[in-house]
Amino acid sequence: SDVYKRQVDKIEEFIEIMFASKEPNEKVASLKAFFCMLEGPSKERLTQQIISRIGTIIKMLDDQHSALAEAAAMWICRTAELHPECFLNPQSSVNVIQALIKALPLRPSISLQICQAFDYLGEDPNYMLQSETENNQNWNDDLFIEAFMKNAFRKDVGSMHLLPELSFMAISLKILASSTTYLPDKYARTLVKHFKNTVGSSDSSERDQMLKELMLDTL
Repeated sequence: SDVYKRQVDKIEEFIEIMFASKEPNEKVASLKAFFCMLEGPSKERLTQQIISRIGTIIKMLDDQHSALAEAAAMWICRTAELHPECFLNPQSSVNVIQALIKALPLRPSISLQICQAFDYLGEDPNYMLQSETENNQNWNDDLFIEAFMKNAFRKDVGSMHLLPELSFMAISLKILASSTTYLPDKYARTLVKHFKNTVGSSDSSERDQMLKELMLDTL
C-alpha cells in the first residue's frame, strides 16, 4: 500500500542519514534499523542496499566502538541467514568472503557471529555451488579451512563457548560441499594429527575434551 511504501521510504532515509554519520551511536542506530529491514521490502530492493554497504559494514567489525562492532557482526550474521546470495555478488566492492575470513581473529563475540554467518551460508545450496566454481578453488578452500581451524583452537574464547563448535561446523560444511577428494583427504589427515597430539595429554580440561569431541565429529 501507499502507506507502507511511505513508511519504508522514511526508514530507508533514516538508515542512509545515520549510516553516513561520523558519530558511532548514530551508525549503530542505522545498523539496527537496517537489521530490522532485512525481512521487509522486496528482495531486489534490499539486495541493492546490502551490496552497496556490506564492504563498509565489514570494516566496522574492527571498530574501537564496541557497540558498533557488535551491531555490524549481528547484521552480517542475519544477512547471511536471509540473503546469502549477496555474499558472492560480483557487484560488491570487496571480496566479502575473504574479508570475513580475515576478520575471524577479532574478539570472540565478533568471531562467533562470523562463524554463524558462514554456517548459514554453508546450508545454502546456491552459495556452495557458486563457491565451488570460484577461481583458485584449492587456494581459497585452504585459506578458508586453515583460518577456521586456527579459530577453533584459539584460547581466548571466554564465555563464547560455541565458537569452536561453529568453527568446526563451517569446516565440515565446506568439506561436504567439495566436489573432489582434495579437501577430505588433506584435512582428515590434519585433524587426525591434531587429535593424536591431544590423546594421552595430561591436560584434561573441559576445553580440550570438547575439542577432541569436535574433531571426532568433523572426521
